[in-house]
Amino acid sequence: MGHGRAHGRRQAPRFADPTRLCCQDKATGRKELRFHLQVRDKCVAKGSGESYSEALSLNRRGGRLSARSVCEVVVQLGASVGLEISTHVLRHTFGTNLVKQGTDMVLVAEMMGLSRLETTRRYSLPSAGDRVWAIDRLPVEG
Repeated sequence: MGHGRAHGRRQAPRFADPTRLCCQDKATGRKELRFHLQVRDKCVAKGSGESYSEALSLNRRGGRLSARSVCEVVVQLGASVGLEISTHVLRHTFGTNLVKQGTDMVLVAEMMGLSRLETTRRYSLPSAGDRVWAIDRLPVEG
């Protein structure tokens, strides 16, 4: 899914149950995902002959979506619901959420395709909201 600076092609790990990310109703999510994968498989079958069965989404010609195409789709989807969002924002949110849930920094670095832990540290820096939360938790003696 894109190219890292030093690592070549970067792939996002698969989820055991990807429907939990997109739907409140898991049965509907599974049905939609199965339908999407069936359509994708038909595109692969009539595509360029290369095997793209590992790609979740394909372009109109049956090939992998380019990093630019993925970014355009994310921007358009965000705009359709009133959000200013990008793949960069999604990537940063992914890394931050991994760190906040206590995932080991080495694993976060690996999953993010980062070679230096110092680079990964930016995902552990406190936000303004974190600072407010910490101050609000201070005991007030009266």
